[in-house]
Amino acid sequence: MVREKDICWEYADKLEGNKVRCKFCSRILNGGISRLKHHLSRLPSKGVNPCSKVRDDVTDRVRAIIAAKEEIKETPTSKKPKAPETSSPVNIPNNKGLVSLENTTHILKVLPTLTQMHPPSSDNQEDAERNIALFFFENKLDFS
Repeated sequence: MVREKDICWEYADKLEGNKVRCKFCSRILNGGISRLKHHLSRLPSKGVNPCSKVRDDVTDRVRAIIAAKEEIKETPTSKKPKAPETSSPVNIPNNKGLVSLENTTHILKVLPTLTQMHPPSSDNQEDAERNIALFFFENKLDFS
């Protein structure tokens, strides 16, 4: 069994099921070697009481093991290529609009009175388009 090769097994006795006994304080822990590591590290986590009798060198060693395991978890392990990050639409040059005027007919159907009262100036329209694009970007919505 692969789990039996864990370095921390030298600090515990394996009991029935998923239970282990700490060799320093004789406390029985449910949850296996993972919870024992947190017990020996003296770090308040996972709802495990810290071991009061463990040596400092063991605590340092177990903390290093936990830190190394967390670093491995943080690195992406999926084989899918990550999509390139897109920059915020706020940085779009002023000379290019986000919505073409030909595609605004559906907006006129929804808000006919507003567009008839105040024809959009180019600055207001660009600001509105940017705000709409920013809304979609921040909420991770598909533009189409």
